[in-house]
Amino acid sequence: MDTPANRITWGGCITTEQFLQPYMSGNWTGTYQSVAGFQKTCFFQQIPAPNYLMAAVVGNLAYQSLGEYTGVIAEPVVLATAA
Repeated sequence: MDTPANRITWGGCITTEQFLQPYMSGNWTGTYQSVAGFQKTCFFQQIPAPNYLMAAVVGNLAYQSLGEYTGVIAEPVVLATAA
C-alpha cells in the first residue's frame, strides 16, 4: 500500500550511455563499466522510507553541494542559478 506507515529500503542499478548521469533517491555505491560505451551506476537506500519517496532520474546532469547533507542536481547550464 502507498502509505507513510509502510517503510522500505531499496537499491538499484541504472545502466546508461557514458555521457548521461543517473541519480536515485539513495546513496551512490559505485559506477562500473558495462558493455562498450555504457556504464552501470548503483545506489542503495539503507534507511527505511515510504515507497513514494523512491525516485530516479537520468540526463545531462551535474551536482553542486549546498552543505554537508544537501545539494542541487540540475543541467550544467542552470546549475549555478538553481543553487
